[in-house]
Amino acid sequence: MRALAHKALLLHQLGNSNDAINLLSSYIKNLRLLSSFAVISICNSMISITLDLENFEEALKYINLKKSFLPVSKMNLYLKDMISYLLKTDSINEAKETLITYLKDDISKDESLFAKEELANIYYKQGEYDEFINITNGLLEIYQDKLDIDNEAMLQIKLLKIAYKKSNYIKVVSDVNKIINNFDSPKYLLSLATLAIKSYMALNDYKKAGIFESNYEEYISEDYYIESKEFINAAIDLYDIQGSRVSVKELENLLKELETKVLPKPKRRKSRKRKYLFLN
Repeated sequence: MRALAHKALLLHQLGNSNDAINLLSSYIKNLRLLSSFAVISICNSMISITLDLENFEEALKYINLKKSFLPVSKMNLYLKDMISYLLKTDSINEAKETLITYLKDDISKDESLFAKEELANIYYKQGEYDEFINITNGLLEIYQDKLDIDNEAMLQIKLLKIAYKKSNYIKVVSDVNKIINNFDSPKYLLSLATLAIKSYMALNDYKKAGIFESNYEEYISEDYYIESKEFINAAIDLYDIQGSRVSVKELENLLKELETKVLPKPKRRKSRKRKYLFLN
């Protein structure tokens, strides 16, 4: 049954969601003939598929069905399903409370990591920065041990953005200088360089801000539009303060060029041709 449930997920991922649902529905009609393990396997796939399809009523139905077959010792799995459901339906405050409850349960390291990451995302989006810092304690070490470069970089950048918002500019430039050579993706290099430029500007050290601008401008690309745009805007502010109108104009043109490549072009309205009646 696990193989069947996995096959349904594969069908869904290949775009054949109806076939996946039909495959599992035939077994759902005969639940009494299945073991608890089989029902849970089917529910797991149906929960994933219906959440992806944003069919939230169906998702909740299978979450509760799965709950009724779970032993009391595994009720944390129900909480995990509810967390996924609440996050998908943007019920952020309920998701936050459920995650906090979930973390207090007897869960594995991987489950704890999942909960901390999701809770950290909520704290960051809601601007609860002290809570974000507390919940992410230890995450950097986990990412470094796993050689998870992407999550390590994203967490470092978020922590530095918080430090910048708290006007801790010396910490930002110090940490950026320490870690920037650990990454080679332009996406992360541009984000770190942007934070350095803005922090050096706040410290009135325009020379060092300019060094970062010149060292990392080569990474500007439409492939990293958001990071490139933030970098260019920081550079525009830098050269505007220094009175270098030529550099500002060049950067503004570069930003327009990026926007032309990335942003969707506005649809032109088709002009209606007037019909003229010619009288003989």
